[in-house]
Amino acid sequence: MSIFGTIGNDIVDLTEVANFGKSRSKRFLERVFTKEEQRLIEGSEWPDRILWLLWAAKEATYKVLVKMVPEVTFVPRNYPIERLQFEGYDAGYSDVLGSVHHNGIRVPFLGEMSESFVHVCAIYPHLSFPVYREIFPCSERHSEEIRKRLARRIGELFSIGEEEVHVIRDKTTRGLGHPYVVVAGHVGKVDVSLSHDYTFAAYAICY
Repeated sequence: MSIFGTIGNDIVDLTEVANFGKSRSKRFLERVFTKEEQRLIEGSEWPDRILWLLWAAKEATYKVLVKMVPEVTFVPRNYPIERLQFEGYDAGYSDVLGSVHHNGIRVPFLGEMSESFVHVCAIYPHLSFPVYREIFPCSERHSEEIRKRLARRIGELFSIGEEEVHVIRDKTTRGLGHPYVVVAGHVGKVDVSLSHDYTFAAYAICY
């Protein structure tokens, strides 16, 4: 059994026009969210932020579960949000806690919501594992930038050079697999997750 948790993260850029106004699409709401989640979105002062927060929690949870059960599929309505809590909720800014339930597995998450982005980290089996995450503006070369920042941070965590940290995604029958890290020639020291959306990127490390 792993001595660290399994992590997934997702970020949504709220400044991107393509992400505006989804809360007004009844068809999208009914396809993606449960009835209870739809009521939460529709009753919010910031419905788009809440919508993308819930989406990010579902997506981050899927990224966790696909590492554990590779054949799992992502049908958002089948990932209901539970136990949602907002901490320090002020003018649409908040830290968030909650969990997502899927096929008998409950995955807790923590998140951050602002006027510019929402970001969620889901960690299984619980939130007590050490987690480091970084959110930053990204360029068109987001993949290279995320990997460099991630390697630098893991190097700092283990007091090694970043050149000894390699972020790898293997090809699978379903496309590229989830990222994992080889640290000084060894697999399994940490679990990682990468995410980007338009002008924002993020990574998360569980160790």
